[in-house]
Amino acid sequence: MGLYNLAIREIFLIHVDELPSTRVSRVSNSGLKDIIKGFKCFGLAVFLAWTDIRQRYRRSTLGPFWISISTAVMLGCIGVIFGGIFKSPIQEFLPFLACGLIIWGFISQCLTEATQVFPSSEAVIKQLPLPLFIYVLRMVTRNIYIFCHNLILIPIVLLIVQRPVGLNGLFFFP
Repeated sequence: MGLYNLAIREIFLIHVDELPSTRVSRVSNSGLKDIIKGFKCFGLAVFLAWTDIRQRYRRSTLGPFWISISTAVMLGCIGVIFGGIFKSPIQEFLPFLACGLIIWGFISQCLTEATQVFPSSEAVIKQLPLPLFIYVLRMVTRNIYIFCHNLILIPIVLLIVQRPVGLNGLFFFP
């Protein structure tokens, strides 16, 4: 058993075993129980997602900001090329493109990775008795981290095109 699995077992396995049993309706409650146990172990999903990101960029000085840099380059290229083709002012086109590409990137990445959640976690699933929903939360949390890194680009784009944000811009925050 690897060191990574031993650390998870020592830190979080006791927590999973100590979960109180939930009272749910008798009809198909095993899936619902798994989801409830998964949410109760949300800290484990966050830890695993952060470990995935750290492991992916462990030898990089910029770390996860490489994703933001590649998104910024893509925004710049698409904005300039398609802004010229469609003859739309870059001050109006680029902010909408930035918001659309960043949100679509999050949705697309979640849908793409959702097909591989369980096959990519097969070894851990076989070794540790954790709720299966943890692996779904892990994937979504990892993509939320990346989404938050890319959200930094929206204010930068607004500053570059010198577009003011009025009071309506505050509706972005919940």
